[in-house]
Amino acid sequence: MALFSWKKILSDRRGFTILELMTVMLIIGVISTIAIPRLTEYLQRGWETSAVSDAKSGFNAAQAFFTDWPQGQVTVDLMKEYGYQDSPDVDLTVIRDLSNNLILRARHLKTRAWYYIIWDGFVFKITT
Repeated sequence: MALFSWKKILSDRRGFTILELMTVMLIIGVISTIAIPRLTEYLQRGWETSAVSDAKSGFNAAQAFFTDWPQGQVTVDLMKEYGYQDSPDVDLTVIRDLSNNLILRARHLKTRAWYYIIWDGFVFKITT
């Protein structure tokens, strides 16, 4: 009978041992060590893609403007009238504003990369 009551006492215990808790903490630590840098890489890539997308969208709007006004000078406000929609936290600047010499610069505020798109549609990146 004493053996039976001992088993009952052991089976009635509740909670986790310190070893089980430390093992779970170790597993969570390893997973977060792997996941957090990957998450920041994904965020960075998303911000940079947003800047490139705005540069290309601005370029297409500028080309539409130059179709109507071949000798005109384009601005960001005029590009908005021709279909350019800016993304949040993306800065688009017109460096050169003529149809045969168009240069646009885009940058997401959370990155250090500048994206330039020139008159023939070529996009290149400069990191500061």
